[in-house]
Amino acid sequence: MTNTLDSMNSVTVFFPSNAAFSATNTTASTPELLSNHVVSGTVSYLPDLTDGTVLKTQRGETLAISIRSGIYYVNGARITQANLILSNGVGHVIDKVLVPQPYTPPVIASASTKTAKLVAAIGTSGLLVLLSLI
Repeated sequence: MTNTLDSMNSVTVFFPSNAAFSATNTTASTPELLSNHVVSGTVSYLPDLTDGTVLKTQRGETLAISIRSGIYYVNGARITQANLILSNGVGHVIDKVLVPQPYTPPVIASASTKTAKLVAAIGTSGLLVLLSLI
């Protein structure tokens, strides 16, 4: 992971504390977990991270910054140490591990009976072809 970070320009990294790693109960691999904590292409110091700021991680996950009573959070994890200078960016220590969300395919939530019958009759791939013609 260090080699990967060193080769990047302009990074913001949210480092989980040792206590956060100890408390994590996940089956995700360490590189997968850590890639969810790295934002490349931006160096975001705490004054730049305003309430509502949204960042995309190396893994493609969304990180949302919130500020409550002057305390900064990223996806609910509290930033406990801020603005740690890195040779290619900045790091912030957080009190939780940001666990990647498993991919769940979109579901047609409220399809009418006619739409459901149409999808069943055409099939998913046929529906995609049909929609691409529209």
